[in-house]
Amino acid sequence: MIRRIPGMQKAVSNALREIQVTHRKYQPFVLVEHYIQHLRRLVTSLGDYQGREGFPKSWPQTLSSLQLVVESAAGPLMLSPTGQILAPSSCPPWLLVNFITENMEQAQRIIDDYERIRDKEKDLYEKCKGELGLEFLEKDDSVMPNMMIECLERLLDSAYRLSPLLSGARLWITHYYAVMLDGEKCILQLIYYSIQRSITRLKEWEQNM
Repeated sequence: MIRRIPGMQKAVSNALREIQVTHRKYQPFVLVEHYIQHLRRLVTSLGDYQGREGFPKSWPQTLSSLQLVVESAAGPLMLSPTGQILAPSSCPPWLLVNFITENMEQAQRIIDDYERIRDKEKDLYEKCKGELGLEFLEKDDSVMPNMMIECLERLLDSAYRLSPLLSGARLWITHYYAVMLDGEKCILQLIYYSIQRSITRLKEWEQNM
C-alpha cells in the first residue's frame, strides 16, 4: 500500500503545477491508509476543478518551490510556521486555489527564511559537536530550529566549562533532562534554564545511578 503514495502525491502535484506534496514538519506521521484516502479525495476534486476552470493567470509556470501538506478532512486550511500550505482533503478546490494565490509569496518568504535558519543550525551543530568533543548530538522533533540554535549558541558560549564534563558524551536536546540507561544525556532546549545547572544536575544523577 505504501508504494501507492508517491503516485498519489504526484497526481496532486500535477494538478497544482508541480507543487511539492510532502508531510508536515515536526509532526507525527498518519496511518498510510488514511493518508491515501486524503490524497485520493483531493486528487478527484482538483481534477474536476482543473477541467472546468484551469489555473489562475497570475500563477507562475511552476509552483515547485512551494510545499503542500494534505491532511484529514477536519484539518485547517492554513500556512504553517515553516511555510508549508496545510490543506484538509475536504477543502473545496476553488478555496485551495484562492488560498495558494493569496499566500504564495508569503509562503516562499517563510520557506527561504526557514532554509537559512536550518543552514545556521547545521553549522552550529558541527561546531558544537567538535568543540565539546561529543560522541553524539541530536534533538527531539519538537525542538524547532530557532530553539536548537539558541541552545547550541549557549553551549558554545560555555564550551570552556562544559567540554570537560561532556567530552565523549551522547547529548540529546529536548524539553526535559534525564540520564538514559545507555548513558545518553537529555537536556532542556534551555530557554529558561542554565546550561551549567542542567549539566551539573545530570552529572549528579549519573553518579547516583
